[in-house]
Amino acid sequence: MFVWIVGAAGLGAAFLARAFVRRTRIYKALFGAAHVVEVADALARMKRAALVQVDGEPPTSLDDGRLFVSSAGLAVAYTVRKHDGHFIHHVSVALAGTFTGFAVGGAYVLLAVDLFAWPLDAAVFEIPSSSVHHAEVVLDPAAHHAVADAPVARIGAGNAEARIEAALEARARVEWRRPAWGDQSPSS
Repeated sequence: MFVWIVGAAGLGAAFLARAFVRRTRIYKALFGAAHVVEVADALARMKRAALVQVDGEPPTSLDDGRLFVSSAGLAVAYTVRKHDGHFIHHVSVALAGTFTGFAVGGAYVLLAVDLFAWPLDAAVFEIPSSSVHHAEVVLDPAAHHAVADAPVARIGAGNAEARIEAALEARARVEWRRPAWGDQSPSS
């Protein structure tokens, strides 16, 4: 009996160690400089596509420039729609096919908000039960044009780590809405 208990404990410890090593590799890939640069470059393309397709159907294919999945499995969608004379910009971030932790979702949502030049104090942030992280901002036409005309800041290998660190730290400075199960995201 003792052998079975020790064996089960050893197997459990090995499973946990393997899971920890795997998760560590994933996080290193997601927060590495090359990945941050890859995502920042995609965000610039996504912003251009979203501004061309205001009020377009939601993106459903990677052929749509408003949708991107990175080499590390980070999925990002960016849309702009018009409602009652205002423009609603929306970005969603998730790890494709798995739970998205706050470190990843929160940091990359805030990186997008920063690079898209949204007014941070006007943005609404949300993490529904799906773990997809969202940010949305409603802009009057003048503010929309200011955001649309603002270039997406260039991120290179030399400043990628500093930019993602700043986004990680910014997560604590904004209020995150966490709706109950079954509630919809802000753009629903």
